[in-house]
Amino acid sequence: SQIHVITLCGTDAASATSAFRSKADARAALERTVVVDRSARAGFAFDLAAEACRQVPELPAKRVILLSDQQTNLWTGGSAGEQLKTLPDVQIMRIAPEQIENIAVSDFFVQDGVADTETPAAFLATVRNFGEQTLHNVQVSLSIDGSEAASQLIDLEPEQERQVEFRQRIDSVTDTGALGGGASAATFVNASVRVTPEGGVGDRLERDNVRHIVVPVVAGLPVVFVDQYGDTEDLERGEIGETYRLRRLLAPRTSTDDETNRQLIRVRHVAIDRLNEELLSDARLVVIAGVESPGEAVPLLRRYVEQGGPLFIAAGANFDANAWQSEAWLDGGGILPAPLSGEAVGQLPEVAVGRLEAFRLDNRSLQHDFFQIEGEAREALEDLYQLPLFFKAVAVDLQEETINQLVEAETSRIEETRTFLAESAVLQRGWEQQERVGTLDDRSAAERQDNLDAHRSMRPEWLLWAEPDALARLDEIAASAVAEQTRPRVLARYELDSRPFLVERNVGAGRILLMTTGLYSSWNTLTGTNAILMFDRMLRQLLKQTLPERNFETGDVVTLPAQRSDLLRHQIQLPNGAQEPLAVEALSAERFGIRVSRAVQNGHYLIRTIDTSGEEER
Repeated sequence: SQIHVITLCGTDAASATSAFRSKADARAALERTVVVDRSARAGFAFDLAAEACRQVPELPAKRVILLSDQQTNLWTGGSAGEQLKTLPDVQIMRIAPEQIENIAVSDFFVQDGVADTETPAAFLATVRNFGEQTLHNVQVSLSIDGSEAASQLIDLEPEQERQVEFRQRIDSVTDTGALGGGASAATFVNASVRVTPEGGVGDRLERDNVRHIVVPVVAGLPVVFVDQYGDTEDLERGEIGETYRLRRLLAPRTSTDDETNRQLIRVRHVAIDRLNEELLSDARLVVIAGVESPGEAVPLLRRYVEQGGPLFIAAGANFDANAWQSEAWLDGGGILPAPLSGEAVGQLPEVAVGRLEAFRLDNRSLQHDFFQIEGEAREALEDLYQLPLFFKAVAVDLQEETINQLVEAETSRIEETRTFLAESAVLQRGWEQQERVGTLDDRSAAERQDNLDAHRSMRPEWLLWAEPDALARLDEIAASAVAEQTRPRVLARYELDSRPFLVERNVGAGRILLMTTGLYSSWNTLTGTNAILMFDRMLRQLLKQTLPERNFETGDVVTLPAQRSDLLRHQIQLPNGAQEPLAVEALSAERFGIRVSRAVQNGHYLIRTIDTSGEEER
């Protein structure tokens, strides 16, 4: 006999390269297998089994044995039933106990994905009792950077799932420029949650008793607010900008505003004509509301978004839909996520003729994560979002023909940009060669500079915190596929004729959101109600997306940009403490990085870069 050992959930998962010729060798292979935190599917198992069978055609009698605890998710998805028909004799063995005794942390995250140094962060852990007995005094513990920060005792009925919340302030973090973006960068802390049943009763599997995350902690992220008054706002004279309540929501003023009482964001409040590259170079978010027209700021804001910057636009106050359509749509090449029709929906109370007709949000459309709050019942959320009344909005043109034209135009823009960049690279190499041999004349030098200026306009690189490889990765995808990703999406609607309330569109590495009504003026009562909380959640999530991703699923291939240099050495420390070297690889023709392809252990990983010239560690 020959025996294949295929470990679906081991460190060498899916290894079916050769067969063992003795049971002793097969047992030894099993003993070397380390169980890790990943799941398996029956269809995948049968594919590997079929390949193993094909490797031994000389043996006519074959048997496939699937050993599993037979959890339901093993059989979900795929076409295992059809695959079974193609295999020889199959034996399925259940190796789980008859009576399940297990408690687990099934989910763990920090609300909104980001913590700030001013307010306690909400750590939410979901704990489930998979067993058939009631468990009392189950300890749920939260640890921050290896030290226990908080603990709770809970009871769990059979098959019960509970969400446990920890409110923990992380105040030992200082601003750092280590990750780019100067003082607006994030510091990361390691957080873990663990469940411990009283006396160990009711838990025969301890591997799923703990979960880990990495939490970005920020203070003072620059956010640019643009409205009809900007920094000339005068509260005493009633000249209040459309972004006023949003600024107060995200950066409430206190009597102790100083460096020891830092806010999540640093407000930069300006008029539209004050925007420039320097102001936006480290901004994590731009909010525009109540501005009559975008004017000459459109190209600048477009380049900001293309590099990865999030842009939130709202109507209200002096917003002129016709001016915005003319100056900011540009067949999809501007900063509107969708074209405006120019017509007004509803009318303002102060100019209404006859009966004033108000309208509300359509609760059925509020399915995006922006509008869902953990721990809140659906009925409570529906009541919350029925509070604001809307009197006026701008109309968005989302006809299929219009959007198809947008995708075609975007495809052409992407192709033209790529053609120019390729030709520019060839020309620049030629001019560099002329410069090296001393034949670069004044005319060629001027042409070189003009080409560089055009290159910087088409492929800007002045956003300090932007991920350098984001646009390069898009270049590896077909232009038509990238253009398809720019189709506008309606994230929420009004009840009135199902008109769009919130529209989103991806542009380059960033995204643009348009809210078709105002934030402060008489267009609605939205920010005067508790429904204003939607903006805290919405804008926090937009801010989080400007920070480096540090949480991954078990088994994901993690790719990080890295500099190739003989003086730099990279290594990774695994959750079990083992250290391994990492090599810098070519990710594409012009991109280099490091890949972590065997991240199959649950826990925190630490990557170090050491400068061997001075042994400086990063």
